[in-house]
Amino acid sequence: MGRGRGRQADEVIPAFERRDGSSSSADIIWDPPKSLISIQEALNNYAMALHQVWPMDMSAIVMQRVLIKYHWVSAAKNEKTRLACITQFFNDVMRSNVRRALN
Repeated sequence: MGRGRGRQADEVIPAFERRDGSSSSADIIWDPPKSLISIQEALNNYAMALHQVWPMDMSAIVMQRVLIKYHWVSAAKNEKTRLACITQFFNDVMRSNVRRALN
């Protein structure tokens, strides 16, 4: 979930259309995480930064609570699947937040 590489010329930035017909885009390309601890640290950093900007937004804390409840997806068959599942969960929440913010 770290920022590691620059945008490639052929990569498309996802666009989100607003109800009024205008659109915005969000650069959401990240390097894949290498370990569970790196994901946990990234989510803690996100929570701290989010709290500074939007103190009433509880999405980072809710994500942490969900992941703790399910033992950070400990039932996954291997570490790669576990990291992919957590990353997908984070990305899905971020996309949902972007859509809500743009509408």
